[in-house]
Amino acid sequence: MSPSSGKCALLVAHPGHEMYVHGWLETTRPIVYVLTDGSGRANQPRMESSTRLLKQAGARPGTIYGRMSDRALYEAVLRQDAALFRDLAAELADEIVGEQFDFVLGDAAEGEILTHDVWRGVIDAALALAEERLERRFASYEFQLYGRPGECPAEVANRAVQQRLDDAALARKIAAARAYPELKSEVDAALGAYGEEAFRLECMWPAGAVVHQCDESVPKYERHGEKLVAAGVYCETVRFKQHVAPLLAELQGRARAA
Repeated sequence: MSPSSGKCALLVAHPGHEMYVHGWLETTRPIVYVLTDGSGRANQPRMESSTRLLKQAGARPGTIYGRMSDRALYEAVLRQDAALFRDLAAELADEIVGEQFDFVLGDAAEGEILTHDVWRGVIDAALALAEERLERRFASYEFQLYGRPGECPAEVANRAVQQRLDDAALARKIAAARAYPELKSEVDAALGAYGEEAFRLECMWPAGAVVHQCDESVPKYERHGEKLVAAGVYCETVRFKQHVAPLLAELQGRARAA
C-alpha cells in the first residue's frame, strides 16, 4: 500500500498547506486537521478559504480545525503550556484510533516556522499514543513547505512517494492556489520564482527520515521572532533551546510513557 490509497488523514499547521499536495488531496479525499486559523499577526483567519478548497477537492475537515490563533500558539509556547499540547496530542490520537486511518500525511519540521515544528511534535506524539493503543504501526509521511516544489531530499529519494499530476490536475491545483485570496502574495511569488510546471510533482516521504538539527543552529523562526519583538508585535522571542526543545521533549516523554 502507499500514501495514495486507503483511508487518509492530512495534518497541517496552517490553513493553505493543503495546496502543496492538492493532487494527493483530490486522489485520497482525506480528513483534514488544521492546528491554527492562519490569522497571523494581522489577526485575519483564513479558514473559509481552506474549507472551500477542501469541499471542491472532495475532502472534509476534522475535529481539530483552526483550533487556535497563531498568536495564541506563540504565547502558549512562550509560557511552556505543555498541558495544552499534550491534550492536543491525546485528542488527535483519539481521532486516529477512532477513524482507523491507514496513512497520515503532515507538515515536516524544517526549522523555518515555529508552528510547523511544534505541530510535528504533536503529530508524532499522537501517533505514538495511537500505536500503543491499537498495537500496530501507522504509515506516517511528511512533505516540505520550503525549497523548490516537488524536490525530495537526497537521503529519502529511494523511500519517497512521488505523485506526478496530469495536465488537468495541475490546472486545478494552480486554479485552487490562485483562488485563495489571503495567500495571493505568497502564491504569486512562488509561481513567479518556479513557474507552474514545478508544482506538477508532489513528493512525500516517511516522517522523521529527514532531521533538521535546530539544536546546533538558530532556527529561522527564532531570528524572525527577534524582529517581531523589536517591532513591538511580541514582548519576548521564542527560543529553540529555552522554549521549543523542552516542549518537544515533554511530548516525546508522554508518548513513551503511554
